Amino acid sequence: MCGPDGTYFVGDKRGRNIIGEKYPDLSTSDSVFDAWKNAYVIEHWNRQEARSIKGIRADIRNNTVQGGDGMSKAIYEYFEDDIEVYDEENPNE
Repeated sequence: MCGPDGTYFVGDKRGRNIIGEKYPDLSTSDSVFDAWKNAYVIEHWNRQEARSIKGIRADIRNNTVQGGDGMSKAIYEYFEDDIEVYDEENPNE
């Protein structure tokens, strides 16, 4: 839809902007393509916010960081409560 100021937005059947007021910078765009792209991005981040923390913890636990020379740490190891210095340059020290 085109607003009175000449900017575009994705609206519902009543003509209301579906992005709403949560993201005012992304609610209108200079082109139709950008309006749809903004709506897609906002929908993605709204779904991410709606996910439970349990799902996010599972994602962190299942990802790894590769460091070369046989070094590999799971991401959750970087977020342990017991903080221990890990020297990636000198793993044997």
